[in-house]
Amino acid sequence: MQKILEGLQAKQIMKSEDILTLREYIGRKYPDAAPREAAAILANAVHRVIDSHIQEFDEKDRLQIRKSLLKKVVNSNHFSIHAGDVFRTCLEIRNGNEKYETTLARWVSGQQDAPISREALRHFSRGQGRPVREPLKHKREVPGGITLPSNVTKQTKKNKTFLAASLIAISLLAFHPLKNMLSVSCGSVASARTTVAAAGAVLPEGLQYSDVDTDKLKASLEKRNSILAEELYLSAILQAARDYNVNPLLLFAITGQEQAFVPRTYKNAAKIANNPFNVYHSWTEYNTDISDSAGIAANTVVNLSRNRPEDVDPLVWINRKYAEDSKWSVGVSQIFRELQAEVGET
Repeated sequence: MQKILEGLQAKQIMKSEDILTLREYIGRKYPDAAPREAAAILANAVHRVIDSHIQEFDEKDRLQIRKSLLKKVVNSNHFSIHAGDVFRTCLEIRNGNEKYETTLARWVSGQQDAPISREALRHFSRGQGRPVREPLKHKREVPGGITLPSNVTKQTKKNKTFLAASLIAISLLAFHPLKNMLSVSCGSVASARTTVAAAGAVLPEGLQYSDVDTDKLKASLEKRNSILAEELYLSAILQAARDYNVNPLLLFAITGQEQAFVPRTYKNAAKIANNPFNVYHSWTEYNTDISDSAGIAANTVVNLSRNRPEDVDPLVWINRKYAEDSKWSVGVSQIFRELQAEVGET
């Protein structure tokens, strides 16, 4: 269990530099936004970043996890969130719900290589230990209670002041609906998802989200007699691609590699279409609905793309953990190019 905890704590989700990057991006994109409006966009963006790492949980649990997590961040003397912090927060919530415990076990298993059962998690949560953050080194205190590196500059001090104020706003907005806290235009809040994607994109530009000709896409799927051409599946996959800033053709290419786009002639086509990405091993082991599996697949693609060396092909890098077949990336890449030729991007 200790190795699992160490692996979780080594996986960073957000750091103070990410907040500053988002602030700068929002300032450039919305130069005329009022301070309150900009703060709301920033808070919404941070919430979405955190939510993107805990998509396995249902909406109610995500809200509770996010609230507790941000409360701890504001009460600490630095901003840094790791998967280990999320895990510790989830354990402290302990709502006793079997579905919640199963989801937590699945989340932990997906964050690192060692699978863990619900029973093992339950045993651990009964007081066997807690993830511990390593103490920060080579730091010195500055006014305001925020810890900064010893080579801090004047600009860094300004950033620290902004960061402290931002954390308070982000935390407050985690507890209250945006519409009750601030006067924010719907367009600005809705664009927060795009803000996150543009400021912290993990995938290379060619694999990031872009609109596609849905009529051509549907025709391409119909040509393959794919059940995914039906509106229920088509819309869900497109929405997941948009939510996670993943090229929709890449997600469809994965379904092509995993399940040949799920032809209607397949014996269990309707069941396979619930999870055509084979997330959590296969559609037989994890049979959910298309919105859930598409979201998990898109989130997995993003997470597995992190820390990719520049000289490694993106799909080869994803292949390391997405599939046991070492040629998976070859198939996905070929199908992706075929879809690009048939469908194109708008």
